[in-house]
Amino acid sequence: MRPAQDPDAVMVGEMAKGDFCYVLEVSGDWARVQNIWSGKPAWVMHQNQKGKKIAEPWTKDPAEALKAWTKVMEVLVAGGVDLEKEAAAKAEADAFKARVEAEANARKKEKAESAGDAKAKALGMENFKMSVQMPLAGGVFWAVIAPLKVRDERSTSGEVVGDLSKGDVCHVLAQSENWCRLQNIWDGKPEAWVMVENKKTGRKMAEVAPDQAAALQKWTDKMDAMVNTGVSCGFPVCLAF
Repeated sequence: MRPAQDPDAVMVGEMAKGDFCYVLEVSGDWARVQNIWSGKPAWVMHQNQKGKKIAEPWTKDPAEALKAWTKVMEVLVAGGVDLEKEAAAKAEADAFKARVEAEANARKKEKAESAGDAKAKALGMENFKMSVQMPLAGGVFWAVIAPLKVRDERSTSGEVVGDLSKGDVCHVLAQSENWCRLQNIWDGKPEAWVMVENKKTGRKMAEVAPDQAAALQKWTDKMDAMVNTGVSCGFPVCLAF
């Protein structure tokens, strides 16, 4: 773009292939266009002296040309910034930020769940739902000396509703031969039984706790821990005090 119909005149602006300009008049090989670069007149050579076209009237959809022209105006108003590209870049940056935050939150959740699982495992709650209870009257605390499966009936074919680890205490309400009926802190079944001695081998898996006061304290500590960690471990806690 030049201020006069002179190819040697100082340029006042320039346009790239594919750009649109708004022509006010045509004079020979030159066209005067609306000057969006300065307050001076703006002329562009629409064909060179050999007759090669450099620009030509837009004969397709006028709305398309107007849209392109409007975009040029927006870029100028924004100080040379392409608003459309800037918006696309911002959207991409926002999406990236959202992905990073989502991944970070997922890692935090996984870490919290892992911590909860570890607490649950320490309490013997990782596989079974349990409820918080005070020991029932008339029972006796037994100490577990080998891992035990808690079943819903007095039989090795009974459904496993819980388990006990070596060092745990259980509250025995009744004994029938080599089986003991426990105070049931495992949800879902009316009764809880453990086989405390293997008749074939004579191996004992549990025995009466020698210190009932210490066993009661151990039971109470486990119940307190369940209150503090039951929800985070993903198991409901039923306060039955």
